[in-house]
Amino acid sequence: TAELKRTQQATMHLLEDVKRDKETIDKLYQDMKGIDKMKTEFMSVISHELRTPLTPILGYTQFFKDEKFGRLAPEYKESAAVIEREGKHLLSLIDSILDVSRLERGGEITLEKEPVFINVLVNELLEVMRPEIETRQIEVKAELPADLPALQVDPVKIRRLLANLLGNALKFTPRGGKLDVSGALVGGNIEIRVSDNGVGLAKENLDKIFEKFSQIDGSSTRAAGGLGLGLAFAREIVEAHGGQIRAESPGLGLGSTFIFTLPVV
Repeated sequence: TAELKRTQQATMHLLEDVKRDKETIDKLYQDMKGIDKMKTEFMSVISHELRTPLTPILGYTQFFKDEKFGRLAPEYKESAAVIEREGKHLLSLIDSILDVSRLERGGEITLEKEPVFINVLVNELLEVMRPEIETRQIEVKAELPADLPALQVDPVKIRRLLANLLGNALKFTPRGGKLDVSGALVGGNIEIRVSDNGVGLAKENLDKIFEKFSQIDGSSTRAAGGLGLGLAFAREIVEAHGGQIRAESPGLGLGSTFIFTLPVV
């Protein structure tokens, strides 16, 4: 009887300890939720504050490039082009942080749709990227039929999607490499494929790369930089338009292909 009583008392003490531990864990969880909310709000506010001065910086840089204030020596125009390129890169990072804040708040992507010919967007972006393509001697082949139907999409979002995929392909393709862009009408969808012969992907990472802040470990991917947000937003953009996106690769060092589809409506 005495042993049973001691066991009951020990059990009661244990239950009290568990209850106290649970209360402590619950409090810590609520504290963490509060901190996480503050972090998200801070990211949103600071991103907006950083974005505001960038707009006039890029605007005046464009004025200098266009020689609105008088003719410039070639080296000054080149410097203005560098400022503009890096400013746009910083703006893209800020926009990505704003997008992360929106996602963490549970916000949905908003679309402003209009008729868009995706082959036109691809060609425009490749022209913008031409300096980098030529500097790194990348062989680019774009095969998108001229008669692809127009898509009812948000042109800003689709341009960002394409810029992410094309930019990644260039980033991870070695000097003298190849980049292929193709498109076709498949059923009721337009399918776009962006292929390169760069660093490639291991099979177990084909899905992970679409997760937020995902950067697959490796010297080549880390050296390329970035926040690991581009592909997460690429997936969000495609799915918001009712499409699908996936990655294929025969393995590390063997290149990769990103395929997305968008419905023709």
